Amino acid sequence: MELRRARIQRIGSSSSKYADYNYICKELEYSHQIFTSNNWKVFNVTGKSVEETATEIIDLINKREIRLH
Repeated sequence: MELRRARIQRIGSSSSKYADYNYICKELEYSHQIFTSNNWKVFNVTGKSVEETATEIIDLINKREIRLH
């Protein structure tokens, strides 16, 4: 919520819905429904760099022997 509020200030938007706590909770619930129904892995990226997150994803792919082609 804090990150969204900061984004709104940076871009000069007046969108209150985007940073609303209840709206964010509904977005997260909907996301989890989609992830669960598709059996998608969820990663906690809090405090991680893009490179660290990418490494986790690549490791998961390698363990499952998933082919990307």
